[in-house]
Amino acid sequence: MLRNITTLTELARQESQGVPNSTEGELFGNPALIRRATLGFVLLGLGLRLFRYLSDFPLWCDESRLAANLIALADGEAGFFGPLRYAQTAPVGFLLVETGVIQLIGFSTWSLRLVPLLCALASVLVFRHLAGRLLSGYALLFAVAIFAVSWWPLGFGSEVKPYASDLFLALSLLAITLEWLRSPERVGWLWALAVVAVLAIPLSFPSVFVIGGVCLGLAAPVARRGGVGTWAAYLTLLVIPATMFAVLLPMYQIEPGVRAYLDQYWADAFPPMDHPVRVFGWLVGTHTGMLFAYPIGAPYGGSVLTALCVVAGARALWLRGHRTLVVVCLAPLALCFAAAVLQRYPYGEKPRTMQFIVPAVCLLAGQGLSSLLRRIQNPVRRQRSVRIALVAHAALAVVFVIVTVVHPYKLRRDLQAREFASWFWENMDHEAEVVCARDDLGIIIDPRHWNGAWSDYYLCYREIYSERHREDRPVKFERITKENPLKCVFFYERPDGAPVFEDWMKEMKQSFVLRDVEEYKVRGWDPGAPDFETNYYVYEFIPRRGVIDSEIPVMASRSAEPWRTRND
Repeated sequence: MLRNITTLTELARQESQGVPNSTEGELFGNPALIRRATLGFVLLGLGLRLFRYLSDFPLWCDESRLAANLIALADGEAGFFGPLRYAQTAPVGFLLVETGVIQLIGFSTWSLRLVPLLCALASVLVFRHLAGRLLSGYALLFAVAIFAVSWWPLGFGSEVKPYASDLFLALSLLAITLEWLRSPERVGWLWALAVVAVLAIPLSFPSVFVIGGVCLGLAAPVARRGGVGTWAAYLTLLVIPATMFAVLLPMYQIEPGVRAYLDQYWADAFPPMDHPVRVFGWLVGTHTGMLFAYPIGAPYGGSVLTALCVVAGARALWLRGHRTLVVVCLAPLALCFAAAVLQRYPYGEKPRTMQFIVPAVCLLAGQGLSSLLRRIQNPVRRQRSVRIALVAHAALAVVFVIVTVVHPYKLRRDLQAREFASWFWENMDHEAEVVCARDDLGIIIDPRHWNGAWSDYYLCYREIYSERHREDRPVKFERITKENPLKCVFFYERPDGAPVFEDWMKEMKQSFVLRDVEEYKVRGWDPGAPDFETNYYVYEFIPRRGVIDSEIPVMASRSAEPWRTRND
């Protein structure tokens, strides 16, 4: 990989020698060197995604909230179409796949992030194939380089969210579309497109925009091509995914309070249609901000250079006759904007909801950057510009690695929550029989507490670091002795005085003696984020002499609270 990356400087030198153009798309430079440099960026993109995954970042709040729902789904305690806790939403297909992986290889950050990683790695290879079918020369190299080192796809490739799969499915749909456009006589590609579209609908919310864009773009070519087979495949592509979407959409349930919260959270991602004068400013700010933040960018005009390259690339491909593909690339944006007008899907503000447009942005930006550099008449200036562009993209990879090593977490509270949970559960398990008051004993003081209050951190890390919970073993009451006491963990709510707790304590005192109560406080602070503070309350019991042996069968077999265990 290093050998391939070192050819970037040599490419710039080759350009200064005035190598003639071989095709309209191959602007300048040695084709062999361009191919090698492109391969270098492909390998770099794969390596960066693996590096990010192996860095094993602590779960950040958005991940832990969805992962806590996956625990309930894997245990059969919740339905795939019911409202998710912690104000989360996710497509049912993604939930099914993630739950299947958890049940197959266990609950851990590695298993949770495995599917996003595989999608991210596959996306690099599919994008290289897609770009190679459409672009050549430096346009191909720039597109692959932008995609390989773009920070948002790199990060989302190791997160327990469906963003990496959104990107992969969008890429797959575009790649198959291009294959049919290149060989319209091969109707099999249209059928393959219909099959992938059907699979994409339950796996990715925004895939409906990509499928809609593909249908709009292919309408004219299909009409020109004609034929029963072509029309049958196209109508299948049009009708079945739309029907699936219409059936699935009402089944995704969101509680009214959560919907109100999400509407407020995404308010800036909806165009201000009630203030028409502000719409123009909103459009400019959105399309020069995070919508086009590839390879990097910023809001409020921080991605204007990429936006200009996208416009130049779309114009270049349009003039070269790739009009259908330009429509296929940009129509999903129009459909997403229409959804945003109806306040049904956020548009542009956050990269995570717009990963479906990344393939189009990188393709058009690569072509646009190449087209703009081609306008530089002075060979020396053009050489310098090419060198700067290529080295800058390679440098972004180095910066990404440095940032990942120096700052191996999104928020400090994520790291603090993991470090404490690791210490707490691993030490407790070795010195006592540890039970969770909520899941092992059925003691819930306030059900609302388990929809927030950092309880997602608690549930996820308990599942990861508590050996008994990880292996789904029942409580072994016969192990409870004076030397190996019973410790009952209450998370972030002091139970004293609660009726359910008092009733439980009365039953406990028949067989146990309360020896100690410990409190562990975890605090954190991050700029611009809510203060992080949680408490673990641990009630330590030892058995009364001569009583515990006779009470073990009753306690271990009871299915009613307070002795309900995970395996009862």
